[in-house]
Amino acid sequence: MQEMNMKKLSSVKIIAIALLIISVIAFGSLSWFTMSKEVEGSGTQMTASDLPFEISVESPYIKGVDYSSILNSHFGYNTTSHETGGSVEAIKCLMNDVTLDTENPMRGLQPGSYGTLTFHVKPKVTGTYEINFNVATTGYHAEFDLDNNQAIKPSSIKTTEVNGEDVPIFYSLTDYATQQSENITALNETITELTAKGTLTDAEKKTLDDARKELSNATEDSVNCPKAARYLNGHILFFENWDSTTKYYSKFIPDTGFERTYTFTANDVAGTMSDSRKEELTVTIYWIWPNTFGQIVLDNGNKNLSTNDPAMFSSTTTAVNGKTPRQELTDYISSHGSYFFESTNTNLNESNLANTINTLSTTPDNIIPLSNGYNNADQIIGENVQVLLAEITVITD
Repeated sequence: MQEMNMKKLSSVKIIAIALLIISVIAFGSLSWFTMSKEVEGSGTQMTASDLPFEISVESPYIKGVDYSSILNSHFGYNTTSHETGGSVEAIKCLMNDVTLDTENPMRGLQPGSYGTLTFHVKPKVTGTYEINFNVATTGYHAEFDLDNNQAIKPSSIKTTEVNGEDVPIFYSLTDYATQQSENITALNETITELTAKGTLTDAEKKTLDDARKELSNATEDSVNCPKAARYLNGHILFFENWDSTTKYYSKFIPDTGFERTYTFTANDVAGTMSDSRKEELTVTIYWIWPNTFGQIVLDNGNKNLSTNDPAMFSSTTTAVNGKTPRQELTDYISSHGSYFFESTNTNLNESNLANTINTLSTTPDNIIPLSNGYNNADQIIGENVQVLLAEITVITD
């Protein structure tokens, strides 16, 4: 676990470990990269072998921490293949973090991180297909043994005994919150029982003190883990385009994903496609975890924007279909505030949020509640997420 350098936060504990694995699954039981196709009119799903395409990734694709072992042993998930299809239900690819520091084993994904992920669509059946790509993230709770300055890695994950077997302490945030809720019930029973006794032995006093501390932690985790899971949806943002010259993003990918239409030719299916066609069938997604909310709503040069946190957009960018890339994202934020802000400020209520954002030019102090709410949410992510996996769902009609 490592400290994150988060602007305008007075207390920071931990932040997510760098994600290096994207799970890709064709009709697998896990829902990380799911490919599905409904037979028109029947509502039933076809088998994986009937899909008109597969997904492939390039290899090698490992940098820094590799979670293959934990995904394999804990989830029974094969991480050795590089293309879906046949009996292969899962592949992985690198979620490249441009800011990764390979010299610092305690430095993982954090506010300010950004990069890409790339995979390839491999045609199998000629025809025209509309494909929806939905990108999301899932956070996990993990506990690490970091004695002697060990690096954050799968071998450092602590274990607990379950039915006589050592099981890694590695849970989805949802499962961990449920587990902690169950612990609350048991701890309350212990506290009630010991309190009712009146006079306690030294051992019982220690048990009572420990139970009260555990109850406080379990209560906090049961509340904040679901919050952290929700905030990941608004703090790690995905885009279809990034301009390498201006460093500006465009074509924001919302929680409904994005669509691309492909026409597969006989040459495509035969694997004799041109280089330009191969490039067209390569999908690169750009992601960023903005360090500050100002990067989203302010231009470079604004006094409230640090030069270390460059703007993601520019006010001078030409609008497409009536909206600039910034407005496309801020409109989404206005209707999905629960993904972005932890705040009791009424200016960030659903009914007021759009006005708070849209009047920044005339009321620049609006940046204060927006920034504070955004940073508070980052704090909750950092205190509750230890491992992060990206999820991509692929659906074709």
